[in-house]
Amino acid sequence: MQLHATIPAPNGAHACLALYDVCPHTTYSTASRYRHPYLHCDLPSPRSTSNPHSIEYINKDGTRIVETTHSTLSPDPGAHRIHAIHHIDRKARKAYDSTYDAISTIQHPKEKAMAASLAKLVLSKHSPMMHHVRSPASEPPPLRSILKSTRPLETMPTIYLLSFSTDRAPTTKHFARLLNDHLPSGVPLRYTIDARRFLVPSRQIQDNYSGVAEITQDAVLRDRGARREIEHAVHELMGFVQDSSCIGGGRETAIAVCCTAGTHRSVAIAECVARGVRQRVRRAGEGVQCKVVVRHVHRIKGIKDPF
Repeated sequence: MQLHATIPAPNGAHACLALYDVCPHTTYSTASRYRHPYLHCDLPSPRSTSNPHSIEYINKDGTRIVETTHSTLSPDPGAHRIHAIHHIDRKARKAYDSTYDAISTIQHPKEKAMAASLAKLVLSKHSPMMHHVRSPASEPPPLRSILKSTRPLETMPTIYLLSFSTDRAPTTKHFARLLNDHLPSGVPLRYTIDARRFLVPSRQIQDNYSGVAEITQDAVLRDRGARREIEHAVHELMGFVQDSSCIGGGRETAIAVCCTAGTHRSVAIAECVARGVRQRVRRAGEGVQCKVVVRHVHRIKGIKDPF
């Protein structure tokens, strides 16, 4: 399941939040403890200015207001300062103060910074104190943001397979960061395969190999549940590939696989799914093609691994 929410940004653009219910290794009670259990969020990067920027405008009742802005989306509540004010609407000021009073109750510093940023987006729509604020950026946006926003469209259906460790990504917040770092912007995640319920390879295999080795994959495939999960994923992804080929390509999708260490079972499942899709595409003949990208986020290379 995937939900989208659009929030107006101060520069007239929109920030899009995508929420995924695809994190099986965290319980609902764990996820519900977070005020913002968002996954794969695309928000504008914070921008700073070296010189303050003043804005002068007339309110509805004819009041002259002068604002000085130091940052567009700074988490610091003091970033927007009003230096010369003859009169401010009391209701607007009360709404502004109550918003930051609510933010002050958040204890975690990262959550507090995010809440403050989102509060400014909301205030820019409802409070006359934040209307028409423009602040030129003196620093260019991060290179990663430029690459993700300007990347060329894929010419064929593309499948992303991610393997990761639940020990290193135990919560929805960690999972959100993982998706943002390892999936291109806008790629939907279908679901996550929880490989922790499958058979664990022997200690000898674990000490010498990771999931990219055939000996590890053979050990995992002894589990009937693992074979059934792989067949289901390959069947679903082939349906995606064939639909995309008929439409003309350019679509993308992703499946994640998790296990405790992110080195053996999850890696083996992801590799088997990728191999199954490639074999089925080759057998389908001309007119059916796809690109498969496999990323093992937390894999530790074994001393006898082929690569």
